[in-house]
Amino acid sequence: MFKINNEYDSRGHATIDLKKIEPLEDVAKRVESLITPQESNNEQTVISALEEGLLENFVQIHNKEVFPTWDSYSKQFSKVGGVIEAFP
Repeated sequence: MFKINNEYDSRGHATIDLKKIEPLEDVAKRVESLITPQESNNEQTVISALEEGLLENFVQIHNKEVFPTWDSYSKQFSKVGGVIEAFP
């Protein structure tokens, strides 16, 4: 679950069901290949790799009136911050 910090009443919530992503192992391998100990921006590298199709296609934004696209959601998330929580 993704939660944008400055939103209320679930306006900034989005979820992703990892079980629906069949090639998840391929994604993990691609991300691993991008990370090197020498890089100082590993986090941004991983986020960029995930955004290339994976998040845009699989994240379900809960309030499409506020954030109609992944692009608008991710820009606000980056601007004000937020949390990503895992749950079974």
